[in-house]
Amino acid sequence: MKKNTKYVQLLIILIGLMFLHTRAYSQRTPGDSLLNFINANKTRASFYLVKNDDPLAALNADKPMQLAQVTNIMIAVAFAQQATNGTFDENAFVPISDIDKYYMPILDSVAQTNWLQDENDQQNIRNDSVSLMEIARGMVMYNSNANAEYLLDILGLDDVENNIQLFGLKHHSGIFPLPSSLFIYQNQKNYTQKALLKKIRNMSNKQYCKLTYVDHESLKNDTGYKSTFVAKDFTTKMQKLWSSKLSTCTIGDYINVCSALNDRKLFTDVTYQILEEILESYMENPDMQKVFKHVGMISGSTPYVFTKLVYGTTIDNKRVEMAYFFNNLTPDESKNISRWSDDFDYKMLTNNRFRLKVAYILSPD
Repeated sequence: MKKNTKYVQLLIILIGLMFLHTRAYSQRTPGDSLLNFINANKTRASFYLVKNDDPLAALNADKPMQLAQVTNIMIAVAFAQQATNGTFDENAFVPISDIDKYYMPILDSVAQTNWLQDENDQQNIRNDSVSLMEIARGMVMYNSNANAEYLLDILGLDDVENNIQLFGLKHHSGIFPLPSSLFIYQNQKNYTQKALLKKIRNMSNKQYCKLTYVDHESLKNDTGYKSTFVAKDFTTKMQKLWSSKLSTCTIGDYINVCSALNDRKLFTDVTYQILEEILESYMENPDMQKVFKHVGMISGSTPYVFTKLVYGTTIDNKRVEMAYFFNNLTPDESKNISRWSDDFDYKMLTNNRFRLKVAYILSPD
């Protein structure tokens, strides 16, 4: 009987501990979940946090990481510079069909559908055309790869890549359009999949970028070229390799971009006003205007990569810049990070206690 009593008491204690653990887990915020994921996966993550020019935390700052659509920040800056200089009118309308040349459903199905629906709801589409400014905003707000490739074409690769030097990014590989890069993975010479993957894997970044721009010209000038892409041939192994061949840079370099966008010193007021319209859609929320002078962000992801840049200045002139990159994710991990990120970002911008917790947990041992 005594043994049974002890057993029941022990069982009650275990059930109580399980309840407390479950309750604590259920009360964990999305921001906490992202912080815990970074801490548990430091070999797959890089992180950088700066407040008022003082670095608070840096993890793997000099490790090259795949960037996904975060490279579109270079396109946004080139767009603002050329619009400032009068190279084009950012409010000029262009046919949506010009953008559709680069629309690949396997990459952009949800993004492009949602962007065009929003443009239609806002009555921004006229005679099947949309303004260049709305194209740039869609590139950032919806991660539209088709919009990015269209803008990269009209701005010119040289002007876009000049910003790599302007921001002092010492470790940046070449920039190339993502939709066109898919065609590298089409097996037009009847290689075995293993042989094709090996051939692509062994390409230098320069060779890879060069082939991508050959396909870009075909998409731009040959109306039938896009239909040659066979989605089922873009296997999971090819998708993983495609993701691993994305442009790379270090987070230590990219935090400089955040700082330049946040401190308003590098460009003219007009250029910053254009960049605000592209990057700072969060400021269209009246609640954000009560707290911030400006907040901007840009993200990029694949099922295996997640990258984000965030910057903001509060009404009382407290500046925060942050970046976090993840590589070698699983699709579920990538989705979870996307779900957690908004709460994490807002806490990092507004909650000093949370910032200090992040800095403490991610500080070197």
